[in-house]
Amino acid sequence: MFGRNKEEVPKSVLDMKLEKEKREKEEKRKSRKKEKKTVHNCIDDVTKRKIKKIILILIIIGLIFSGIALGISSQNWKSLVTDMFNNKNSIVIDTDGKTIAELRIRTKKIRC
Repeated sequence: MFGRNKEEVPKSVLDMKLEKEKREKEEKRKSRKKEKKTVHNCIDDVTKRKIKKIILILIIIGLIFSGIALGISSQNWKSLVTDMFNNKNSIVIDTDGKTIAELRIRTKKIRC
């Protein structure tokens, strides 16, 4: 139908071919971008999961240490309370080491 010369081919046909080539190039470029985005999204998902795991582990470790600290401090408070309520007399001593006074603790007697 048309000869091999470009001059013999109508301009509209050449324009259509150029448009088609442009569209194909654009589609290839877009598909490459999508592939890159999906790879980056996968990397982001993996790093997000790792960060979440690390944060969760840190929270668990913090809870364990705070539980240990709470147990130790409660044990210290318990020993302080038992020492405070021990029924021992206080002795006042002077600089020579002689006993000046003995203070007795007043305790309430519990009637049954």
